[in-house]
Amino acid sequence: MAGQRGERIRDGFEVVVLGPPNAGKSSLVNALAEREVAIVTDIPGTTRDLVEVHLDLGGYAVTLVDTAGLRDGGDVIEAEGMRRGRARAAAADLILWLDDRAGVPPREVMTLGGPVLSVHTKGDLHPSNSEGLMVSIYDRASVDRLLHCLSQEAGSRLGGEAPLVSRARQRQCLEQAVDALAGIGAPGLPAEIVADRLRQAGDALGRLTGRIDVEEVLGAIFSTFCIGK
Repeated sequence: MAGQRGERIRDGFEVVVLGPPNAGKSSLVNALAEREVAIVTDIPGTTRDLVEVHLDLGGYAVTLVDTAGLRDGGDVIEAEGMRRGRARAAAADLILWLDDRAGVPPREVMTLGGPVLSVHTKGDLHPSNSEGLMVSIYDRASVDRLLHCLSQEAGSRLGGEAPLVSRARQRQCLEQAVDALAGIGAPGLPAEIVADRLRQAGDALGRLTGRIDVEEVLGAIFSTFCIGK
């Protein structure tokens, strides 16, 4: 149902970023967010926990999750970070595999269950002739291409254009308006019933747009609060 899809879009299309240490994951997340949300160093294992950033891409709410670099070894904390990253990726809408050597995602990533988009990072340092998506944080055009790609992925997996109805309350208001107008054109329907149905539909649309009558506001106040004399 379109309304329920809208609620799903409001909740967010989740993209989990995976890759080996020092593949440029945190740097790219910062570039996509256009602010510093993740710590960037040359030390492998800098990112140990999940770092989330929320983006609006073409009307879609996208949650980007930076994770610990996948590798053998590391201390207990880093190992826990990798475990959390794998678990989050397994439930994500899309896995963004980043590798500065244009390597293919390892089998453990391909078998996590979600769709995988492979991206060659640090294109300015390690250019490649592969046909895959290549990006450099120093080339804004390449970052924008990746953002556009993520927006298209969100649209295709969530069913086309971002809907106008993105909350359960909005969907309920529209459904109430449609129910009130059902059969209103039936021949012989008394004028007072038609008028009442139109009033009900107008009330539902008023709640949707934020235009609420004074009587309704007062009714909500008196039903919610105990007001003394």
